[in-house]
Amino acid sequence: MRGFSIASVCVGTLLAAAGATGCSSSNSPSTSGSSSGGDDDSGASSSGSSSSSGGTTSGATSSGSSSGGGSSSSSSSGGSSSGEDSGGSSSGASESCTVVADGGVTDKVTTCTTGTSPACAKGCGPDLPAGGSQTTLGNKTCTCNAGVYDCATCVYESPLPACYQPSATPPACPAGAADKASCTTPCSGSTATNAVCTLTTDAGKVDGCVCVAGAAANVWTCQTQWW
Repeated sequence: MRGFSIASVCVGTLLAAAGATGCSSSNSPSTSGSSSGGDDDSGASSSGSSSSSGGTTSGATSSGSSSGGGSSSSSSSGGSSSGEDSGGSSSGASESCTVVADGGVTDKVTTCTTGTSPACAKGCGPDLPAGGSQTTLGNKTCTCNAGVYDCATCVYESPLPACYQPSATPPACPAGAADKASCTTPCSGSTATNAVCTLTTDAGKVDGCVCVAGAAANVWTCQTQWW
């Protein structure tokens, strides 16, 4: 009886102990909850490796602004060929031919030195009334060419003065009219109409003539057609 009582106590003690330990038949009581970390391989959080974003090659930003090279605006403005050829202007023609050669220059007759003799201005008829700063209606430029003065075509002012403007059909000049010959009534602003008359020279050319006031008397001034 006493032995049964002791056995009962032992069994009760064992049962109590088993209840306290949860009767876990597993021999690894301390592993409770630790397995939660074991499955969590994410602990190897590759977030660290993903930080390879730090390899941002933004440093290689080739902002090495090649603007320096682009600015090769080698301003060659210095090469502006404004090398003023104006020196080629025949400004020497402003010198009168009466100064360049004694007695003036006769076209294709007066001799000169090529490269040395200057170009000159020669008046060409008809003559203008005496007393004015300009003595002839036109002018032409004569230049030294192959040792002889060669004169260009006469250039006249435009529009022509009224006395030198012929009508559509100029009348024939009166008998005796010729260059430098005397005439009766000189042309003026009030008598400009039909003031120009024409005549045919011995060479077969048609000259125009106008009666003008000369230095000493009224004279005809005639020239091959200037209009």
